[in-house]
Amino acid sequence: FPSHDRVGSQDSPDHILNMTIIDDSLNKSISDKEPSIYMKKLMEDNSLLIDSLGSHMIGDLDRFGINENDFTKFKKERAKMFSKEINKRIIFQEFTGNELQDVGEILDEELIEE
Repeated sequence: FPSHDRVGSQDSPDHILNMTIIDDSLNKSISDKEPSIYMKKLMEDNSLLIDSLGSHMIGDLDRFGINENDFTKFKKERAKMFSKEINKRIIFQEFTGNELQDVGEILDEELIEE
């Protein structure tokens, strides 16, 4: 999503949910264009683009608000994808609250030994 008029706001282009790894020349070519415009052009130039968007945690263009230039919708849907991927990789453990105290005691002991 382009950066104009949003720097320093909740809709900042630097929002973590707006970040993805792309090459510098592509970034420069799309930086001030609305997603609905540049995605249409990119899809015309690259028939595999839709498949590769998934690896960037970007799904269906309509569901993600890209065709409507809806940054709020984009962030919401991308946050869901991030959450889903993170949850796949977490090993859930029961937390009693004492663990933080134990870590603090270990760190205190290490500092005393130094």
